[in-house]
Amino acid sequence: MNVRRFGRLGGTPFIFWHALGPDTSGAYFEEVGEVLGRRGYDVFAVDGPGFGESPALRFEAAVPQTGVRWLEGAGHGIFDDVGPELGDEIADWLERR
Repeated sequence: MNVRRFGRLGGTPFIFWHALGPDTSGAYFEEVGEVLGRRGYDVFAVDGPGFGESPALRFEAAVPQTGVRWLEGAGHGIFDDVGPELGDEIADWLERR
């Protein structure tokens, strides 16, 4: 998955997952990501599968698990997040684990 990153390594991780729609991606969060990055957050603005610069997945049901695997691979277990629709679904999926 394509991820835009702002801030500094070691800062509080902050994840943004965009809404669903024809022209959405992590680029939507760029201005806010830059501000949060200057305030000490390590910001990740994700292009979900099939959006922005990320390739599509074969099965839509795999999207939450893909997001979680990416977060775990980045070494983050605890993070702040924001994101409508799909971002909320991923956060809910994490809480149920």
